[in-house]
Amino acid sequence: MERLRAEGVLGQAALARALNERGVPTLTGSGSWTQTTVTRILERTAQAAVAAGGS
Repeated sequence: MERLRAEGVLGQAALARALNERGVPTLTGSGSWTQTTVTRILERTAQAAVAAGGS
């Protein structure tokens, strides 16, 4: 997702759409990316960074 953001893909819906268009498998390997899934992953990533002492 960071690579997509660096390419200018912003917003959870746009990230989900880009992941689907590029054929990136979901974490479970089935289904498609949704805005909700992307939001949850970004939230967990941010929480992990804070817990690890990052910002």
